[in-house]
Amino acid sequence: MPHKRLLIISIIAFLIMGLIGGILYYIRGQIGNLFVIAPAPVTGRIIINATIIHSGTLTYNNSKSLVEYALLNYSSFNVSRLNLSIAVYNKNPLPKIYVVNTNGYCISCFDAGSIYRYLSSDLTNYGVILNQSSISTVSISSLNTTPPNSIIVIPSGLMPLDLMPFSGVGDNFTILNLLSMGDSVIYIGQNFSRAVGYGGIVFVTSAKSSLALANASLSTLPAVQSFVSNESNGIIFNNPTFRFATGYSYGSVSVVNASNGTIIALSNYPSTSWSNDVALSSDIARIIYLRFWMGKLSYGNYYQNVSLNSSGQLPIFSTNKTMPNLPGIVPSTYPVIIIRAYNDNGFVTKQIPFSSSFIDNGVVSMQENVGEGENIPIYVNVRNSTATLSLHLSIYNSTLHLAASVPVGFVNASFGIIKYPSFILPPGYYISSLQGFNNNEYGSSLFQIQNITITPVALDFRNNSFIFHATSNNFPISNLSYQATINGAHSESGTINNGVIKYILPRGSIIRYGQENFVFRIINQNYTFSTSYQSQSVHIPAIYIEFGVAGIIIILLNIILRPPTKDEYYIDVPDFQPTSKAKVKTSKESVISIFDSVNYYYHWKYMPLTAEEIKAGISTNIRDNSMPVSITQQNVLAILNKLVSQGLVVQVGDYYAPKSWIANSRHDIEYLVIFRELRDYFVSHATLFTDLDQSQLADIVVTKRGVQNLIMIYSSSSGMRKINVSPESRIFIIFLNEETRIDFMNRIYISYGQDAEILKMGISYSYIKLVDVSDLDQISL
Repeated sequence: MPHKRLLIISIIAFLIMGLIGGILYYIRGQIGNLFVIAPAPVTGRIIINATIIHSGTLTYNNSKSLVEYALLNYSSFNVSRLNLSIAVYNKNPLPKIYVVNTNGYCISCFDAGSIYRYLSSDLTNYGVILNQSSISTVSISSLNTTPPNSIIVIPSGLMPLDLMPFSGVGDNFTILNLLSMGDSVIYIGQNFSRAVGYGGIVFVTSAKSSLALANASLSTLPAVQSFVSNESNGIIFNNPTFRFATGYSYGSVSVVNASNGTIIALSNYPSTSWSNDVALSSDIARIIYLRFWMGKLSYGNYYQNVSLNSSGQLPIFSTNKTMPNLPGIVPSTYPVIIIRAYNDNGFVTKQIPFSSSFIDNGVVSMQENVGEGENIPIYVNVRNSTATLSLHLSIYNSTLHLAASVPVGFVNASFGIIKYPSFILPPGYYISSLQGFNNNEYGSSLFQIQNITITPVALDFRNNSFIFHATSNNFPISNLSYQATINGAHSESGTINNGVIKYILPRGSIIRYGQENFVFRIINQNYTFSTSYQSQSVHIPAIYIEFGVAGIIIILLNIILRPPTKDEYYIDVPDFQPTSKAKVKTSKESVISIFDSVNYYYHWKYMPLTAEEIKAGISTNIRDNSMPVSITQQNVLAILNKLVSQGLVVQVGDYYAPKSWIANSRHDIEYLVIFRELRDYFVSHATLFTDLDQSQLADIVVTKRGVQNLIMIYSSSSGMRKINVSPESRIFIIFLNEETRIDFMNRIYISYGQDAEILKMGISYSYIKLVDVSDLDQISL
């Protein structure tokens, strides 16, 4: 008994000590969480230096668009994050800026000299100007000496009388002259029904002046409630008094393009809308920084987290919005790089304008998105050359390091050539440069290799077996090596085949319940998939239990209340004699006529039939003693094989047709089989289509939602009709199988001549799509 009591006391003491230890461990963890050391804030004066070491214009999206590219060398100090953007404008985004000295020509306004000083500081902070040489003050009488395409700031409350047309003051260099020079005029003041002369004297605008302003699209209307907008993008001004009748609004700012220039109006007196000259200058600087009235032809963004003090190279492309590939567009554009360097104190902005070059001596036409290992068409050609050149494609990454090379071979400048390469490279942007024997460049194009997407197919945690599907650009990848781990352990390697990743752990491997992180390393890139592995407890719904209890009760009642045994009697039914079979003799002509009969029934003509359709046709059209003939599928196939061997019927795949149809329809059996497959597809998809030989444009013209699409049928023996490629039409060439399509492509790409080149270009620019009969769903209408 004493021993038993001692054992109980020991167990209780052990449990108490364990409880105390657990509580102490928990408290220690919580205290540790409370005192986690946060990273030190990045503060101090921001310093950012950057220079453009390479720039250029690249074709994009099968040469339909253009993008700007720039590569920067940078160094930063006290910076934690960089925002990099590129914008391409249709006029100089960083012009000379002039603040008009309106002292003496002012209504309810601030000192022009103060506005100039604060504006200089704000624009320097925005990176719009490097120093005060880019901004200056100018008198009204000296405005005729400013260079074209400048920014003119007039903070006068009313338009100065000297700038009104037909005012009779001075040499009458007016606001209309500034606009004709391409200037952007930022005007702070009320409408043009009045003007201010020297000494603040207000004049009513003459009818002749009003007419001249109206003819120059400078008519104004009262501001309306819908015009006042909160979408001001940091602009304080919000109480306008007018809007331009033919212009547009940006928040509460009214804008109108007139002649070659633009007026940006903050339409009220300065001292009415801003508390001081600092606030007014801030709004003007913000407007100049935003440049919302300038046309952005193209732009792109890039974000980079950097260490406290860092340096390196940063590439950027204007892919967020691209330019149309039009002749002569590049020389008239103005690209600029905008850099914003951040830390916990704020940010610093730097803007770098540059001139872009466009090498346009050849064509590199390819799609913009490419999957890992995906074979893509690239059309290449050279211009201004009559010789046959030996060319190759150099593939550079975004920092201009050579990543791959694709031999093109000898290219006749009159025709060009299409290559079908594939790339196994890390995801990202790449530049494809068409080069000659001495690496002289003829043209270049931008494309992006897409990331790999990994999705689970089967996750069997009990047996440690996992299957995933890997795609890139919606293309299943193959022949790529991978290394897989789960929760940082159990490393296994393998090869991806047709998009399938099999990750099977060795026997005895243990995976604990909870969050499971699969990491796949492919082409030096990590891809993570996370899921949860929970214990599967057995749960039986209450309704199932209720049904089970009711079932048991019914069984027990049947046992207890079972009626007495009764005698059972059986009827012996003898076997029936097997059905007799009779041989029915019919002529070959009768069997062959079945093809026409079935076609007539379905309102078809020259459509090949399957063995099942011929069997049904025999039962319907051939009789023995006025009784329908029933025939087995095996006998139908035997009859058809005999007719094929005798040359009376031809066969392709599962389809049969009389040989006489080839001459009567002027189409071979392959063509007719493809037409039959297309007919079945369009009927099942409720699509309108033209019947056999009804259209002069194509073999089949398909109409869907009012849009016509041309279907061309390719036959191995007879080819196909001539194709006229047009950007306004979609053409689909249909092949019996993949082998026929690949053979067609190989012969096209080694062929020369106008028709072959038209086909190559049509396929390259996606005006023509090649489709197998087995993949008719690719006909996207």
